[in-house]
Amino acid sequence: GSFSGSFEGLGTNITDVPTTISKTLFVRTTGDNSTAPKTNIARPWASMREAVGAATSGDSVIMEPGTYIESPFTLSSGVTLKSLGGLKSTTISASNNSATFITQEENSRLEGFTLVCPSGAFPGISYDNVGTGTIYDVTLKGQGNSIGFQIDETSATSKVIYNEIRYGGGDFDKLLYIKGGILACDGIHVPGGGNIDKVYHMEAGRLQAINTNAGNPNVSSSFYIEGGTSVILGTNLFNVQEAFHVAGQPYVIQGMNVYIDDNVPKHVTIDPGISGSNSQINFIAAHME
Repeated sequence: GSFSGSFEGLGTNITDVPTTISKTLFVRTTGDNSTAPKTNIARPWASMREAVGAATSGDSVIMEPGTYIESPFTLSSGVTLKSLGGLKSTTISASNNSATFITQEENSRLEGFTLVCPSGAFPGISYDNVGTGTIYDVTLKGQGNSIGFQIDETSATSKVIYNEIRYGGGDFDKLLYIKGGILACDGIHVPGGGNIDKVYHMEAGRLQAINTNAGNPNVSSSFYIEGGTSVILGTNLFNVQEAFHVAGQPYVIQGMNVYIDDNVPKHVTIDPGISGSNSQINFIAAHME
């Protein structure tokens, strides 16, 4: 928009300044879903679920700082959900522990907030599409046996690019669950806090993990492998109870610049009955004793 003309005085109480931004929906904890249109920052939505439901491909839903308790919703193809103040000022919490919280579709983007995941068997973010989704700078917080992120589309063209993942406390069964498709992630930070049974649980598909840093003594297993291909670059594991656990096959594990501190009790565990047929583990420039 634009403003033209002139005024005298202090310039207060100006009402003619444009307040609209094209293809943008604004969400505020004090908003009103019944009066909120698209584009108007002065008339925001109260619920991101409602705002996302009104968005179409190419739209951005911008959350102002605050805590939002939301019912499950789907982030449609081509829509971006982003916080205005970043992950430290905006929290989204699941109100329902009996359903997947955020279902992400292809070409959508999640950015810059803390996500409190459901407890139990339903993930905080689920991706099951042919195409690519993007997640950037999202902290995952558990409520008890939670699943943070899950991808389970079997197609090789199903992919999520996830940059800057942080564990924000609470208990997880799986922080990142790969049941199929491709998860390409860069910058995974798992400091101390609650209990995490598995940082990565790999069943099928392909994991491309770069710059994993885990130092939580309550991590039972950092990489739990039951199949698929895992390409692991630039990994630093310390204080965790176990680095790698092979529990199924066929699998491929390719690791480069993997550092496992001497204080990790179990570096590589292979379950009885795993023959290694059609499977391989290769580590280059690795520290493990």
